[in-house]
Amino acid sequence: MNVRYQVSLASVGAELRAERDLLVKTITEMGHIPIDLTAAGILDLDPGIIRRHLERSDYLALIVAQAEELAENELGRVQLACNLAADSAVPMLALVIDVQPPDSPAPQEVARFLQRLRMSPIGLVEECRGSSASAVSSLTRLFDRFERPGWISGKALPSSDVATELARLTRENADLRRQLPASSEQEEREISRMDAITRALEGNKILIPLWERASSTWEKPVEMTLFDFFVRFAPELVVETSTSSAAEYIPIGVCEMNPRGVQARWVVPQHDLNLWLTDLMALGLVRPATRKRAAKDKNQYWRLSRTGRRYLAHIRRTALETGGHRHVGLTSEYPVVMDGEL
Repeated sequence: MNVRYQVSLASVGAELRAERDLLVKTITEMGHIPIDLTAAGILDLDPGIIRRHLERSDYLALIVAQAEELAENELGRVQLACNLAADSAVPMLALVIDVQPPDSPAPQEVARFLQRLRMSPIGLVEECRGSSASAVSSLTRLFDRFERPGWISGKALPSSDVATELARLTRENADLRRQLPASSEQEEREISRMDAITRALEGNKILIPLWERASSTWEKPVEMTLFDFFVRFAPELVVETSTSSAAEYIPIGVCEMNPRGVQARWVVPQHDLNLWLTDLMALGLVRPATRKRAAKDKNQYWRLSRTGRRYLAHIRRTALETGGHRHVGLTSEYPVVMDGEL
């Protein structure tokens, strides 16, 4: 018997529309019935309405952006949905993106939420790798681990009420299938957006003034495009970095200076560094970090935005796929030449 499942889905974290669209497309292509609670605004409705909807669902799938700040009450609404799903014995799957490294913990409320879900007898938490194949694999493990009655063909339905409900779900599924071409158009728009950012970065050059210890003055500025500056500096912003740390890194990591010939701190003027970061922010690639710090810490902190992480992944993946990339180090695209070496 061909069983179909109704899978409700929601997200925790900002700017996750593309990830939800990919999950909706994946569930539809598997032959099941996806319902996007976030896009439909169901999570903002009365808890009784949410409960009735989840009682009709076979599974609840969540997309959790572990590294993102949360909007007000966003996690609370999703936690309410999880509690209602648990009351109705609806199995849950959390697909975690932006997994934080051990030395950069995620927001505590998100970490506690994922830990509770891992400990739930009907919860499953897995890392999302951003591909349809990865989502299919995770959903299949969810279906196999927690078997549900699902929905069957109208020929085998025992009553007209169930047939009416299945007809309603089929219409919803047909509507979603008609929306699938929009996903392809969205992917094309994303590629066009990346190309526009590349053109903007390559079309603008900056001069990086450097402080040399021997001459005790600002001189010998290094000229490069904003694209080269972003490619070399962006890996430092994947988590976040301070402007003081950036000023120490740029002469060696970006400008390829001899590390024994530079001042210990502020070898790049802060006002110039702020200007370049502002230009990158104007293109949506970076943003100021908002994590709270000690009052005595006067540093400014920056990190890549979600668009910046996507763009960095895009250009690095393009280099890997074309075979033009070499690993960072003394044999990288941008080698650091030391005295008496190479």
